[in-house]
Amino acid sequence: MIDVQFSVPMEPKAYTRAQLGRGANGKPRHFKAAKDRNFQAAVALSAAPIMPAIQIAEPVRVDILAVFRRPERLRRPKSPKGMVWCPKKPDADNIEKNILDSLKSLLFDDKVVCAGEVV
Repeated sequence: MIDVQFSVPMEPKAYTRAQLGRGANGKPRHFKAAKDRNFQAAVALSAAPIMPAIQIAEPVRVDILAVFRRPERLRRPKSPKGMVWCPKKPDADNIEKNILDSLKSLLFDDKVVCAGEVV
């Protein structure tokens, strides 16, 4: 089993639904939001140097630790130290979906991910 760890130097973004727009020929088409494209490019760029040269086609476990900026109300001296839970948006499953979609070039398909945890 291959153990790979990497970090992305930006705040996690949730996957958003494809948006509807008009193509060059005037026909409607779906496209990804710019924030999704930017985040997915950053994840793929961070993972590329340490991932194997071939696409992984065997079952994979993916654990994700999403760290957000500390809320302003918890930056006082009497606030608890260390990490605190973030029970607000974005949802863990949307973060996972965005990260797995960005690893498309490294994984055979995101269906090879059969286990994992998002915290």
